[in-house]
Amino acid sequence: MAQIITLTTDLGTRDHYAATLKGAMYRHCADCNVVDVSHHVNAFNIGEAAFILRNVYQDFPAGTIHILSVSDHDDADCRYLAIKHNDHYFIGSDNGVFSMAFGEEPELAYEPDL
Repeated sequence: MAQIITLTTDLGTRDHYAATLKGAMYRHCADCNVVDVSHHVNAFNIGEAAFILRNVYQDFPAGTIHILSVSDHDDADCRYLAIKHNDHYFIGSDNGVFSMAFGEEPELAYEPDL
């Protein structure tokens, strides 16, 4: 079964940014299944992103990778986290969105050296 990867962003769909992100993903994982949860989170609204993530991630099978890109693409100093929680994997900026979404400590959290 192909790896499922979800995307939740504030990039919108009026330009090329979401497609560029998906193209890069397919370039590195041609057989993955990318699911657009939303690209219309209000700009910089991590509360909205947390609400969406909290209400959708458990509808996907265990092992799904969930990528959040909200309020991070304009910040060169942004730190990122890779998290395992309830048998799902999450990647996104360390801006409080995961604390808001989960309401508890994740099983594992790692800050990759980018």
